[in-house]
Amino acid sequence: MFMRQSTCEGFINVFPALVLQNLLQLNLRPDFFCTDTMGYCPSYNSGFVELNETDWVTAAMAGKPAIAANDDFVDKLYETIRNDPNKNSRPTMKFVHFTDIHMDMLYRAGASK
Repeated sequence: MFMRQSTCEGFINVFPALVLQNLLQLNLRPDFFCTDTMGYCPSYNSGFVELNETDWVTAAMAGKPAIAANDDFVDKLYETIRNDPNKNSRPTMKFVHFTDIHMDMLYRAGASK
Protein backbone atom coordinates (compact mmCIF):
# COMPACT_ATOMS: atom_id res chain seq x y z
CA MET A 1 0.00 0.00 0.00
CA PHE A 2 1.46 3.33 -1.05
CA MET A 3 -0.70 5.58 1.15
CA ARG A 4 -1.91 5.43 4.69
CA GLN A 5 -5.65 4.83 4.97
CA SER A 6 -6.15 8.30 6.49
CA THR A 7 -4.46 9.88 3.45
CA CYS A 8 -6.70 7.98 1.07
CA GLU A 9 -9.81 8.85 3.09
CA GLY A 10 -8.76 12.49 3.18
CA PHE A 11 -8.26 12.53 -0.59
CA ILE A 12 -11.68 11.01 -1.20
CA ASN A 13 -13.31 13.47 1.20
CA VAL A 14 -11.64 16.48 -0.42
CA PHE A 15 -12.04 15.41 -4.05
CA PRO A 16 -15.23 13.27 -4.17
CA ALA A 17 -16.29 14.49 -7.62
CA LEU A 18 -12.87 13.70 -9.10
CA VAL A 19 -12.76 10.24 -7.52
CA LEU A 20 -16.29 9.42 -8.70
CA GLN A 21 -15.61 10.76 -12.20
CA ASN A 22 -12.52 8.56 -12.54
CA LEU A 23 -14.32 5.49 -11.21
CA LEU A 24 -17.14 6.00 -13.68
CA GLN A 25 -14.82 6.68 -16.62
CA LEU A 26 -12.71 3.56 -16.20
CA ASN A 27 -13.37 1.17 -13.36
CA LEU A 28 -17.15 1.06 -13.56
CA ARG A 29 -17.47 0.97 -17.34
CA PRO A 30 -19.38 -2.19 -18.29
CA ASP A 31 -16.64 -3.41 -20.61
CA PHE A 32 -14.07 -3.23 -17.80
CA PHE A 33 -16.05 -4.01 -14.67
CA CYS A 34 -18.21 -6.86 -16.03
CA THR A 35 -15.43 -8.46 -18.06
CA ASP A 36 -12.15 -7.84 -16.30
CA THR A 37 -13.27 -7.39 -12.70
CA MET A 38 -16.29 -9.66 -12.34
CA GLY A 39 -15.53 -12.15 -15.15
CA TYR A 40 -19.14 -12.21 -16.40
CA CYS A 41 -18.25 -11.92 -20.08
CA PRO A 42 -14.94 -13.78 -20.42
CA SER A 43 -15.24 -14.08 -24.21
CA TYR A 44 -15.50 -10.29 -24.61
CA ASN A 45 -12.13 -8.59 -25.12
CA SER A 46 -12.34 -5.24 -23.34
CA GLY A 47 -8.90 -4.20 -24.55
CA PHE A 48 -7.70 -3.54 -21.02
CA VAL A 49 -4.28 -4.97 -20.23
CA GLU A 50 -3.07 -5.53 -16.68
CA LEU A 51 0.52 -4.35 -16.45
CA ASN A 52 3.19 -6.16 -14.48
CA GLU A 53 4.96 -3.41 -12.53
CA THR A 54 8.23 -5.34 -12.35
CA ASP A 55 8.37 -5.69 -16.13
CA TRP A 56 7.50 -2.01 -16.55
CA VAL A 57 10.24 -0.85 -14.15
CA THR A 58 12.79 -3.17 -15.78
CA ALA A 59 11.94 -1.77 -19.22
CA ALA A 60 12.03 1.84 -17.97
CA MET A 61 15.42 1.35 -16.32
CA ALA A 62 16.95 -0.51 -19.30
CA GLY A 63 18.13 2.75 -20.86
CA LYS A 64 19.87 3.99 -17.70
CA PRO A 65 23.30 5.41 -18.65
CA ALA A 66 26.40 3.57 -17.43
CA ILE A 67 27.46 6.56 -15.29
CA ALA A 68 24.27 6.14 -13.28
CA ALA A 69 24.18 2.34 -13.27
CA ASN A 70 24.52 2.15 -9.48
CA ASP A 71 22.47 3.97 -6.89
CA ASP A 72 25.57 5.85 -5.70
CA PHE A 73 25.62 8.26 -8.65
CA VAL A 74 24.64 11.35 -6.64
CA ASP A 75 27.08 10.48 -3.82
CA LYS A 76 29.92 10.19 -6.34
CA LEU A 77 28.93 13.49 -7.93
CA TYR A 78 29.08 15.28 -4.58
CA GLU A 79 32.39 13.59 -3.79
CA THR A 80 33.80 14.87 -7.09
CA ILE A 81 32.68 18.40 -6.24
CA ARG A 82 34.03 18.13 -2.68
CA ASN A 83 37.46 17.01 -3.98
CA ASP A 84 37.63 19.65 -6.74
CA PRO A 85 40.52 22.05 -5.94
CA ASN A 86 38.59 24.83 -7.70
CA LYS A 87 35.30 24.18 -5.89
CA ASN A 88 35.23 27.68 -4.38
CA SER A 89 35.18 29.25 -7.84
CA ARG A 90 32.29 27.11 -9.06
CA PRO A 91 29.13 29.07 -9.86
CA THR A 92 26.36 28.43 -7.35
CA MET A 93 22.67 29.22 -7.12
CA LYS A 94 20.30 29.66 -4.25
CA PHE A 95 16.72 28.63 -4.69
CA VAL A 96 13.63 27.74 -2.70
CA HIS A 97 11.40 24.83 -3.62
CA PHE A 98 7.88 24.94 -2.21
CA THR A 99 5.73 21.84 -2.32
CA ASP A 100 2.42 20.73 -0.85
CA ILE A 101 1.29 24.29 -0.25
CA HIS A 102 -1.90 24.50 1.77
CA MET A 103 -3.44 26.56 4.54
CA ASP A 104 -3.82 25.02 7.97
CA MET A 105 -6.53 27.02 9.75
CA LEU A 106 -5.79 25.19 13.02
CA TYR A 107 -2.03 25.89 13.00
CA ARG A 108 -0.63 27.42 16.17
CA ALA A 109 3.05 28.33 16.40
CA GLY A 110 4.84 26.02 18.83
CA ALA A 111 1.84 23.71 19.22
CA SER A 112 3.83 20.66 18.09
CA LYS A 113 6.45 21.08 20.82
